[in-house]
Amino acid sequence: MPTILSVNYFGVTDLLNAWRPALETAGNAKVVVVGSNSTTTVPMIPQRAVRALLRNDLERATRTMRWFGPVAPSIAYGTSKMALMRWVRRTAVQAHWAGAGIRLNAIAPGALDTPLLRQQLDDPREAKAVRAFPVPVGHYGSPIDLASIDRLTWVAGVEFR
Repeated sequence: MPTILSVNYFGVTDLLNAWRPALETAGNAKVVVVGSNSTTTVPMIPQRAVRALLRNDLERATRTMRWFGPVAPSIAYGTSKMALMRWVRRTAVQAHWAGAGIRLNAIAPGALDTPLLRQQLDDPREAKAVRAFPVPVGHYGSPIDLASIDRLTWVAGVEFR
């Protein structure tokens, strides 16, 4: 669990904080963080662990995950992505990001119409679970739609779902 939390949260935030000066120097920088729709679909995400990650306290977040026993890895994934989405929203609007010309946003697209999704839908065991997952607009997104997000030049701190 510490690996899931660390890679998904600190792997992104530490990297982006380290790159921030170069992004500012480059000018008109656009950063898109990959989130997950698990932030709204995984039940029981512990806010204590989310807050711990936002305070850079991996040890406390990991201790909280242990309460969840065998489902802890799934909870850790959702927790790390929720903390990451909050970090994006908090960080993106700060003067040293948006004010420095760096647009920081996130995507949490859910299922995309890709060869992997098609493979899952072709497998009767997986198809039932995939089809049970909510798709509010009635169809899967396309990778091309998702790749177009960098054209949205007027937004910062937004999580696109």
